[in-house]
Amino acid sequence: MLHLQGVLTARMIRNFTENKAVIIIVSVIFEIIPTVIWRMFVHTSLAGQWILLLGLEILFVHKKYQHNKKIYMIVGLMGILSACVHMYFVLMSGIILLGICLTDILVYRRIKRSGLLLAEYLVIVAVITWLLGGFDSGMPTQAEGLGIHSSNINTFFNPQGYSRIYKDLPLYGNGQYEGFGYLGGGGILLLLLSVICLADETIQKCLWRHRKTGAIIILVVGMSMIVALSPTVTMGSSVILQMQLPQRIENAWSVFRASGRIIWVAVYIIMFASSIVIIKTFNKRLLVAVFSIVLLIQVYDSLDALKIRYATYGGTQKYVSILTENDLWDYIAQRDDIQHIVYYSIVDKPIMYSITDWAIRNGKTVNNFYFARLINDKVSENREEVLKTLPEDTIFIFNEYENEGMYELQNVMHYYPIDGLVIGYRDKIPGYRELSKIELY
Repeated sequence: MLHLQGVLTARMIRNFTENKAVIIIVSVIFEIIPTVIWRMFVHTSLAGQWILLLGLEILFVHKKYQHNKKIYMIVGLMGILSACVHMYFVLMSGIILLGICLTDILVYRRIKRSGLLLAEYLVIVAVITWLLGGFDSGMPTQAEGLGIHSSNINTFFNPQGYSRIYKDLPLYGNGQYEGFGYLGGGGILLLLLSVICLADETIQKCLWRHRKTGAIIILVVGMSMIVALSPTVTMGSSVILQMQLPQRIENAWSVFRASGRIIWVAVYIIMFASSIVIIKTFNKRLLVAVFSIVLLIQVYDSLDALKIRYATYGGTQKYVSILTENDLWDYIAQRDDIQHIVYYSIVDKPIMYSITDWAIRNGKTVNNFYFARLINDKVSENREEVLKTLPEDTIFIFNEYENEGMYELQNVMHYYPIDGLVIGYRDKIPGYRELSKIELY
């Protein structure tokens, strides 16, 4: 994953310099951007931020694709990868694609092609989502958390425990870790140097020549920040603006309730734009020195966080089940006539993971698991359907506090305590202690 990040960064930077040392150094800088390293060990699919680089190259180097039909292939790939890896990339890549389409319209007057590109992306995303079961999974598209899992205005400079150099800045609430957009110590230096370089007359003339492209890139940054910061706009621990949205808009927006993640589009554009400005300002010898310093600072700034992650994930990971009463679990596993495990009530995630692992290894099915979106309706429907017949191939799992449910079924089901839970089965399980009616009551 990090190699893809580096390769695609190199592919983009070589459009602005032939200096191989600079290309390699900048690629390494982008491989250790805090946003990708942080996600790599927490929510791995969201570490696939290299997907964004596909569209960003077209946005920054649009002239290369002015008459190049490969643009359709790249946009199609953006749609396929975004829909397959994580739906949040669909929105992020979509924002970048809007910038690409605006470039086609405003710079080249290619309205037809921009429409085809947008249609291609939307159709591919819809088809892939349908093929993966996204439209009939039973999961609600809406979820709570919109405005809680947003980004903070200070996000680019707030390390949230990821820096040796800078102190953490205040956040609003406990959900803004989702909007983590820290540039890193090296990234901040890169940004400051590029701002200083704007005083150079050559850079000013270059920016003026490409003013339409520059305006579009700024617009893309603005769009990503509006989505990431809203609808509760915060600075530090204070609310700056609370948007009152129509219910329909809020419902649609809540599909992407962790809106703070969209700040990554702005992070990558800031890093790329800063790198390009510096490449255009300094001579070849100075470039290597400047980017080497940026890389060293980036590594130093992130070193403690990287050490913690290496200590946690660097060695061989071995999964250990928390199921302890193995005799009863083994007995159920060996019963070929028992094929299905149905959760009557919600159980804690750790024990659910272990039961699911056990079920998969022994060819059993489960009716529930932990997902990003709950499927309560389908789970309840399945449970009620099975409870009507109590088939012999099904074991029920109750939370030990679900006394009412167990008591209602006491005349048709036998109950056995196991690992802090209770197993319910229509027949007796010989050799294991059954809960009495008094215990159930």
